Formats: sequence, C-alpha cells, structure tokens
Amino acid sequence: METQTADLAAGHLAATHLAAAQVAAAQVAALEQLTTQLAEVKRLKQNFVMGLNHEIRTPINGIMGMMDLLLETPLSAEQREFASVVRVCAQDLFDLLRPSLDFSSFVAKSAEIDFSEFDVAETIESVVCEQMPRAEAKGIELICNVDEGVPTLAMGDVLRFREALTQLLRNAIKFTESGEVEVLSHGTPADANGFDLTVSVRDTGIGIDPRKIDGIFESFHQIDGGLARRYSGVGLGLALTQQLITLMRGRISVESQPEVGSAFTFTIPLIAASGTGKQAWHRQLDGMKALLIVPNQRTAHSLGNLLAQFRMEHTKCSSGAEAMRAIAAGANPRVILLDDGGGRVDLESVSQDLKRVRPGTPLVWMLGSTGKGRPPNLSVATCDSELAKPVRRYTLYDALLSMTVGHPEPGARRRILLAEDNDISRRLVSKILRESGYLVDCAEDGRKALEIVRSSGAYDLVLMDLQMPNMNGIDATVEIRKLPAGSAVPIVALTAEDPASRRTACRDAGMNGYLSKPIRSEELLTEVRRYLLAETA
Repeated sequence: METQTADLAAGHLAATHLAAAQVAAAQVAALEQLTTQLAEVKRLKQNFVMGLNHEIRTPINGIMGMMDLLLETPLSAEQREFASVVRVCAQDLFDLLRPSLDFSSFVAKSAEIDFSEFDVAETIESVVCEQMPRAEAKGIELICNVDEGVPTLAMGDVLRFREALTQLLRNAIKFTESGEVEVLSHGTPADANGFDLTVSVRDTGIGIDPRKIDGIFESFHQIDGGLARRYSGVGLGLALTQQLITLMRGRISVESQPEVGSAFTFTIPLIAASGTGKQAWHRQLDGMKALLIVPNQRTAHSLGNLLAQFRMEHTKCSSGAEAMRAIAAGANPRVILLDDGGGRVDLESVSQDLKRVRPGTPLVWMLGSTGKGRPPNLSVATCDSELAKPVRRYTLYDALLSMTVGHPEPGARRRILLAEDNDISRRLVSKILRESGYLVDCAEDGRKALEIVRSSGAYDLVLMDLQMPNMNGIDATVEIRKLPAGSAVPIVALTAEDPASRRTACRDAGMNGYLSKPIRSEELLTEVRRYLLAETA
C-alpha cells in the first residue's frame, strides 16, 4: 500500500513537473514571439519615419531650390517680396517638421556614433549659410567666425554635429527680432591626436529667465505659453540637440539674460586628421593688401580673420567715408571688399567714389543671399564681383585669387554625372551646376547612371540619389566601382532620408560623402568644389 502511494505521488510530481515545463516552454515561446513582434514593430516604425522623412524632404527640396533660382532672376520689387516670403515659409515649414522627424528617428533606432573625415570650418559655414534666408527675412546680421587654430580636417560624427549646430542656430534666429546672431568656434588640444572643438551660438534675442533655464532641454518643453503661440515650434529642438551632443561624448551649457540675449555653447572631442588642408593660402595671397569696408564690427572681425588666414594684410573701415580717408592717407589695397550692411549701405554711391580714386582696383560686393540691398543694375563699371553673406573661406579665396592672380575657376570644363529620379530635383541641381560652369550629364535611375559611366568614360564627380527605381544609388555605386572609369571617381550621395540611417551602407558601397535634401545652391557648389579640389590636390 505504501509502495502504491509512493508511486502515485511520484507520478503526480512528474506530471506536475511536466506541466510546469510545458507552461515554461509556452511562456518562453510567447516571449520570443512577443520579442519578434516588438522588433518588427520597431522596424516598421523606423521605416515609416525614414519614409516620411524622405517624402517630406523631396517636395520641399524642389520648392526651396526653385525659389532660390527664381530670386536670382530679374524681378520687380513686389515679385521679389512675394518670392522671398514663399522661400522663407518653405524653410519655416521644413524647420518645423525636421526636429520631429529627426527626434522620432533618433528614438526609433539604436544610435551609434560614426566617425568620418570632414572639414570643420566648411561644415560650420555651410550650416550658417543654410539659415541665411531666415535671418535676412528678419533683418538679422548672421556672422560666422572660425578661429585659425581649429584644425582643417577632423574625424568625428559630422552628420550629428551639423544637426546639433543647426538646431541651436535655428533657435537663435527664431528668438531674435533685431541685432545679430554669431557662431564662434575654437579648438583646444586634448592629446597627441585629439582636440576639443568648442562652438558657441550667441544672439541678441529675447533671452531666458534664469529660473527657467533648467528645463529647456526637456522634450516638448516650451518656456512660456505666450511665447509658444508667438514663436512656432514643438519643443523638441533643444532636447534633440542635447541627445546628439551627449552621443558625441560632449557637453552643452547656456548663458542668458532676458532682453539681452543668449549664448549656447557645446564642446565635443574630435580627432585631428592627418591632412594639412586643401590649399596653402600663404603661397598665393601672402602679403597682398585688402581694404575691408564693413559697418558691423563683429562681421568685420570675422572677415578680417579669414584674410589673416590667407596671410593677407588688411585695413578695416566702417564706412565709405572712412575708406576714402584711408586711401587718401596712403592705403594701397590690391582688392577692396565692401559689405552691404544689411541694405543700409548705399553701394552704388560708395562704389562710384572708390572706383574714381582706385579705378584699377577690383571691388567685391558682399551681399545678403536673397539680394536685399543689391542695386538693380549691377555693372562691371560699379563692381567686379559679388559674394553672398556670410562669406565662406573657399569662396572668398577663389574670388580673390581669380581677381588678383588670374586663377581659373575650379569648375571650368569639369564633368559631373547627376543620377536623380525626381524630375524637379534633377532640373534644379543640373541648372545650379551648369550656371556655375560645370558640364552635367543626367541619369533618371541607377541603371542608367551605370550605363553612362560604362559608355561615356570617366567623370570628375558623380552625384547619386539613393532612392531610385530599377537600381538604387547604393547598388549603382557598387557596380560603378567595378568599372575602370568609376574606380576612383568621387561619388557623393544625395539623400532625402536621415543620412545617419544609411551612412554605413553608403560607405561600404564606396561613396565618398553625403548631401542632405533640401539642397541649397551654396552648399551644393561648395561640396562640389571641395571634392574636385581634393581630386586634383
């Protein structure tokens, strides 16, 4: 009887263990299924955000790009005003949507830092130039000042660096009604190969109550309900900025005083690249004299800093009258740079006076990018060249070299292949390039681009959209790299997606860099010039 009872107990215990094992197995299977479902939901969410990002950027790219081209054509004062408003509204729409898309993309996937080589000063300048139309629409002076001590080339996460700086600069312009916004940067050596890059975005805006500073980096945070209604936004820009800077192992701080302005400063570690830069400024402009006429003291300091990096001697003047006195006192410039002062300087009158006393000296106008303050009938008799503000170092260098030494334009007779399936984007980019002297061939998809490279020989540069029918940009690049004519040509991705999500695939395919849509003409031409100069260096 006892044996039978023991057998029954043992059987019951075995059955209990078996049931428990089955339950545990079922729970494990359910957990695995749930994990798979969550991973699939995360993947779908990420793909949705990436797709939405692409679909929004593409039409906005067309609107903003075509408006840029329209503003460069002869227009009546009323037409120019209307076109400028449309351009600014399109930029505002994109600026409103981008933080939400980027923030969603950031939290939808695991964020990993990605190192690549980039030109620090050029990257900062391109971000500043992107925001110029918004600053001009508000009559704000936008200034960019990169200290000479910042290494030319560095290794770091350039895309996240650009985005963090863009967010801070957008905020500064948004909350500034008059005065100026300035981006300053300097480098501090950290070890044998590394340095700390510090960037400050300073404005003369409304400022922040010190009691409310602590919460400004929180998601969806807006300081004041009244300000939220006055200044559009969803409160994600600073939250995204802090996450990006933290990811880059950096830190950010803010100093602010109500009705005086704010200064957001961040520092990130970078690795100095082995390259020494693209051009040896002092070899070609060393010792040349320039006369600098700039009303704004900080802008004058920024431009003077660039001329000093070219090893040029320069005299600063704040007005045409002061410049005339300097010339009368013996100033003998090889070139004269005249700033429009945000439309406050009578360029025509000052230029005529300068041409009368210095008829053989090249005169360069530095103008707002939308042409504000530009006399309607520009002639060589009045000035010899014009540059958009804020003036970028390589653009200024090329202009000075061309007028003083007769250096040919870097874009002359260079061949570029543009692979882009969107008709508006294709027309926009090709027009910008052709008007700048480049020879451009176009392909509607990746397969056509591959055929053109195979049959037409070598190109100096290929601009490759990522999302195209028949063959996408990644696959086309892989195949082009297998061809003798395509093995060494620089290939730059054009993408309306979040570039961070595709950079590994682009790099593995053999691409050299990225251009994010919406594409600005100044940024496009600067990047094209950069790759072509690097190719011939």
